[in-house]
Amino acid sequence: AVKGRDSELTYEALDRLSSRLAQGILERTGTSEGRVALLLNHGATVIAAIVGVLKTGKAYVPLDPSYPLERLEYMLDVAEPEMILADRENEDLAERLGDRVKVLWTVDARDAGPSAADPELDVSPDALAFLLFTSGSTGKPKAFAHTHRNVLAETMNYTNGAHICE
Repeated sequence: AVKGRDSELTYEALDRLSSRLAQGILERTGTSEGRVALLLNHGATVIAAIVGVLKTGKAYVPLDPSYPLERLEYMLDVAEPEMILADRENEDLAERLGDRVKVLWTVDARDAGPSAADPELDVSPDALAFLLFTSGSTGKPKAFAHTHRNVLAETMNYTNGAHICE
């Protein structure tokens, strides 16, 4: 399902890891709507984390670890996430940013552990799926909200336009 430079996940492994992450997020933050900041290097873990957050009905906020600390702090102040989910390589950076969130959690695809069941949650199509920030080239970065409905419509438009089918 996902193949990166350093790791890969089968569909089964992606589902297992994303479900484990979803259960961990829910255990740490509860079932209320909220945001989860992802401070992860590119690779299979970030895809599993995105899917895991979406399974919880919460929204993800991607943070690029290469950004300056001041920009990351600003993004966290605007997004107001409940937690930062980081990988081992970014654990120190997450701790420096940790005073802006309630929960820090460091994960790694290699320690996925036993599979977890998918959360049994109903997520509204109008629920927030993710926040993306502009480059900030004209001043401060601005956050743009995307709902599940937006994501599904964009995916449908893309697959239809590219004539992708079974």
